[in-house]
Amino acid sequence: METTKTLNELLLRFDEAGKFQGAHAVYLYQTFDGDKRVSAATGTPVPLGKLGAPDLAAIQAVCGEAVTLAATTLDANTAALAEKDAALAARAAEIAAAEAAKTAAEAAKAEAEAELAALKAAAPEPIEA
Repeated sequence: METTKTLNELLLRFDEAGKFQGAHAVYLYQTFDGDKRVSAATGTPVPLGKLGAPDLAAIQAVCGEAVTLAATTLDANTAALAEKDAALAARAAEIAAAEAAKTAAEAAKAEAEAELAALKAAAPEPIEA
């Protein structure tokens, strides 16, 4: 049987004001009998100051990559939201123009109906034979 130990979790702690307070890592211990895993469990939290150089380097690399990825994703999401905002503003302008055109058409219709009513009122009565 062989037992392996790998980094499994990293926890960062901050105080109420958002100031960094500390961090710890948790290892995953797995026991294998040949190719078959017979047990797996997480260990107790270990302060980063007690980790070996390879694990610290791995954590530093992964954290840097995660922050870079998050910043890239945030930039992409911000750009996508700006595009959507612009599209919504353009659509709102189209709707406002359509509503103004509708209001103008309704006013023209009312004016035409009033003119027709006035012409009917001014027209002589037809003579019946």
